[in-house]
Order: sequence, then C-alpha cells, then structure tokens
Amino acid sequence: MMPFFQEHTMKEIISKELVIHPFLFSIFPILALFSKNLATVYPKQILLPLAVFLLLTAIVFFSMSRILRDMVKSGLLLSIFLIFFFSYGHLYFFLRSLFENQPFTLALIRHRFFLPLYIIALFLSSYVIVRTHKRLEFVNIVFNYISLFLVVVNALSIFSYYVPKTTLSLNSPRKDRLKDETRFLLPKDSGYLPDIYYIILDEYAGFKTIKKYYDYDPIRFYDYLVEKGFFIADDSRSNYILTSYSIPSALNMTYIHKDMHLNSKNRVAEFLKSKGYKYVYVSHIYPSITQDQDLIICSSPLDDFSQALFNYSILILFSETVWRTSLLKLFDEVGFISQIPGPKLVFIYICSPHPPFVFGPNGESIMYTDHTNWTNKQFYLSQWVFITKKIQAIIETLLLGSEREPIIIVHSDHGVRAVDRPFSFEIFNACYLPDKNYHLLYESISPVNIFRVVFNSHFGAHYEILKDKMYIHDRTFTNFTEFPYTSLK
Repeated sequence: MMPFFQEHTMKEIISKELVIHPFLFSIFPILALFSKNLATVYPKQILLPLAVFLLLTAIVFFSMSRILRDMVKSGLLLSIFLIFFFSYGHLYFFLRSLFENQPFTLALIRHRFFLPLYIIALFLSSYVIVRTHKRLEFVNIVFNYISLFLVVVNALSIFSYYVPKTTLSLNSPRKDRLKDETRFLLPKDSGYLPDIYYIILDEYAGFKTIKKYYDYDPIRFYDYLVEKGFFIADDSRSNYILTSYSIPSALNMTYIHKDMHLNSKNRVAEFLKSKGYKYVYVSHIYPSITQDQDLIICSSPLDDFSQALFNYSILILFSETVWRTSLLKLFDEVGFISQIPGPKLVFIYICSPHPPFVFGPNGESIMYTDHTNWTNKQFYLSQWVFITKKIQAIIETLLLGSEREPIIIVHSDHGVRAVDRPFSFEIFNACYLPDKNYHLLYESISPVNIFRVVFNSHFGAHYEILKDKMYIHDRTFTNFTEFPYTSLK
C-alpha cells in the first residue's frame, strides 16, 4: 500500500479509482430544492427521493460499467444524463421568462420544439464520450469536484438553517405552550357530535380581490352560500402568506412562527380525537407529515415536494397531466366521505386555484405554455371559477349526504400573492354551523381563531380569542413582522 501512495498523487487516485459524481449529481437537485424551500418542506420529505435516485443511479452506473468496461466513461455518461434530466424544467422556465415579452421567440419555446433540441444535445454529448479515445480522467476529476462543491454548499445551507432553530427551540420557554395544550381536556361532553369538514383552498382569492383585480362578480356563489345558511366573513385575512405557516397555525389555533415545534402537531385533531372523533385526511397531495390520521384518502402518491421536483425535471412533460387527473379524481371521491361511519374531522386540502393552471372555467384543458401564466389574468380567473363550481358541488353533496347536519368550514390558506398588499392577505372564509348560531363569529375572523370559536360555541370550550394578525417574513423565514390592518377598498 505504501508504494502506491508514494507514486501517485491524490488527484491521480481520485481520477483513476473514484467516480462519485453520478451519485452526487443525483442528490444535488433534491438538496438544492430543499435548501430553497426550508421553511415549507419537512426534512423527511426528501428521504424517499434521495433513496430512489441514489438506488437508480447505482443500478444504472454498475450496469453501464459492466457493458462498457469503463467506469470513468460510464460515470460521465450517467452524470450528463442526470444533468439533462434535472435541468430541463429549469431551463425551459428560464427561457420562457427571458423571452416573455417577445411573442415570436416565446412561441418557439414549447416542448414540441425544445424537447427535440434537448435530446439532440444529450445524444451528441454522449456520442463524444463513447467514441473518444482520449483519456477522460481529468474530466472525471472536474466532475467530481463540481458535484462535491454543489452538494456541500447546499448541505451547509441546510445545516445553517436548522442548527440555530434547534438551539433556539431547546432554550425557548415551553410553559405557555404546554398550558395551552392541556385545554383540549377541558370541554364538557356533548351528546351530539357533528361531522366537521375543514376545506382548505390554496391561493383562493377572496371576493373583494376577485372583483377588484379580476373584474369578476362572484354573486352566484355568494348567494348560494347565504341561501344554504353559511356565515361569510367578508373581511377575513390570512395570518401568513405561506401555506406551510397558515395551515399549521389554523390547525393549532396559534401563531406558528412563535413555536415551530407545533408545525408537526394538530391540536384541532387532538381535541376532537379526545371526544371520540376520527381524523381523515383527503387531498390530491400526499401529506408531508403524519399527524395521527385514522384514514388518508389521496388521489396521488406524491407529496408537494416530489411534485415540485418533477416540475423542474424532464418529467414536467407528464406532471401537469398527473396534477389535473389527480384533482379531478379527488372531486369524484369527495362525495363518498360522508358515508364513513362515526363522528369525524375531515381535512380536505385542495391545492388550487394555485398554479399550475390546468382548468378552464368549465374544466377545459389549458395549454402547457400557460400553466404558470400570471401575466394573463384570465388563466387564474378561469381556474378560480372552475374550482368554485366544484366547491359548491362538494358543499351540496356534504349537506345532502350527511345523516346529521355537519359543521363545514371553507377558507383559503392565503390570498393571491400576485396582487398588492393588503389584498394578498384577503381570503375567502365561510362557515356552516348546524344551529346557525353565529353570534361568536365576526367579519374579520382569521384562520387562527376559527376553531377557537367553533369549539367554544359547540363543545363548551373556553378558548381565548386571539387578536387577528397578519405577518410578513424575510427571505430566511426567521424574522416575522406584523403587517398593519388596512381597509380593503
């Protein structure tokens, strides 16, 4: 062993004996996407994609090595394929945004034109590597170091994000939180336990926003809700502008940025399960964290992180079709939920009208070139109209299909981020209570107080009503500032 190290430099050892770049390139896109979405993605969400791509990379790499009898060439070929595979969506969206104001050029940047050029470039790169008779050890070294650098940079970014939070959480006082958590044991028993349907619509514009920015009057939906006996909070605002903060805040009935330990908890479900309820999760996106659900009904096996990863890779060619299909399947399945026996909390999460825009006003398909088209307001509006029709149908089904009148809560997780503040905080927020006793609800109620009011009015609880606040955040998601309440005119 000693003569070997004496006669060969470390660079020579790496070039001749070590081909690590395919494995690093296979995990780099996953770590990069995670590092850019640390506040909205849970660490456990990246484990499956990491395992899958590392395993597939290993299988392909060792198979190619046996066929080509050259590990360096096999590694370079695989790395180039991985770079092309994961960069397709990024490059596609970048070029479309770059030439957004040049209609002729933009018309050429479509999958039907872009994909063949991409495949040709991949083929030529691979052909050069296979046919060359030159030694490729130096190229192997470069690929090793580049891939290692990319992985280390993103790993450090992830590490620097979590270490301060861990230290802070260990040192932060827990007295108030623990005191509040015991409150779910206080409410008195009730003989009548209505089913509770909690429906979240992602980036669903409030009625004032849809009128002001999209010139659309939602009077038919408004009248329908009033006719059915809903309370509509006409001046409701979201507490946060991010789904990963707004939903946990509503489900924990507190401002989540003050205690991120609660991000993986669901105190609403804990309260109701202590009263004998089942907790059912229904969506077209698999839940990113497990919160003691008794039943998960999901029309897609992918969570939001995996779907985002697909959208930036060459799999974008299929992802929007999968998205549209899973949403339609969800709408078809929701009608059977009321048949689940026993009292139940049903959390229905619909990630729409949030893009991609895949529905016209009557469910028509949308060209893939417009799936993220915020410039033309018609695409968001069309999807908003279609989702509104589906929500009205879901409400009708739940009311007719329930043996006993249920509690139905429907609201946006946040407003439309493409509009100006404070309208980006404005949300749709409606509540149906069996006894139509809405005296504790009020026009400006925010999601953090909804279940506090419902539990107080229907379960004998004594939750304090918090001040309704809106928070904006910095890019690091570590500093939150209260946004002042202003009138929506």
